Amino acid sequence: QDGTKAVVTLSKKLNPPPHGTKKNKANGPAIGDSTKLRLVVCGDFNGDGRDACAAIRFCEQGFVDETFLEEGVSVTTSKRALPFTETLIDTIATVPRPPPATMVVPERIKEMVKEGTKELSDDVVERLGRIYSQYANDEKGVMTKTEVTEWLRVINRLPTRGSEFREAATVMGYKPTEEEVSTLSPNELKQRVVLPEDGVLTLDGFVEVYQKELAQGKFWGIAHDLAVLGEALPADGEPYRGRLDHMYHSPALQPTAVLDTICDKPCPNAEEPSDHLPVAATYTIAKRS
Repeated sequence: QDGTKAVVTLSKKLNPPPHGTKKNKANGPAIGDSTKLRLVVCGDFNGDGRDACAAIRFCEQGFVDETFLEEGVSVTTSKRALPFTETLIDTIATVPRPPPATMVVPERIKEMVKEGTKELSDDVVERLGRIYSQYANDEKGVMTKTEVTEWLRVINRLPTRGSEFREAATVMGYKPTEEEVSTLSPNELKQRVVLPEDGVLTLDGFVEVYQKELAQGKFWGIAHDLAVLGEALPADGEPYRGRLDHMYHSPALQPTAVLDTICDKPCPNAEEPSDHLPVAATYTIAKRS
């Protein structure tokens, strides 16, 4: 689903092209002249390599269609193509050396996922159970709005932010009205979410919140929550290294400098405050013959 959202978002943002356009051979939509279009696309692509990430393939190959799968699921029902005469260029890869990892974090997947499944491991479920028992209301034996608010404050600093908040609200019984669903955008719907006054979060519901986090690939978010809640996972073994953050540019630009940020130990740490390492570049206008 992340791949679908990324490809669709990029398609909408890059089409129609802002200038330098011409009709394609089939008299279809206008195609941007990449030799004139000065464009940089950058961000966390949430994937490492064009075979694993639809958004990367979209930029480098120029299109993605219904045959491309992410985790066994097609990312689009029809072909999505860049509206340019040429594909985009991987800025960081223009320097003659292997591009460095932009995420160096403790390996959590083996510890967090039950082998052969997409479910939380028994160890994580046990940890969540111990956390739940610390927050559950002494009289009712469940987490009421008061206890849920305190839990959210610990993990997210604010009790009305984060995907854990939205999932917990849903599990506790929150549901937007039909009118809201039909008239509001996804972002506006997110802003309407509230914890039901009389709702409760059971142990099964609490685990369900984190199962949904796992389904969205938020391994390090789960690890963060466990750590701040006093149930940190062990940090043994080699860290995971991946290149998830990318910068792409159109052929109208030429990189003049590229920043490499190197870190050999899991992030965040005393030197690096984020689990993502910075990527940066400077450009000049390319000379075209």
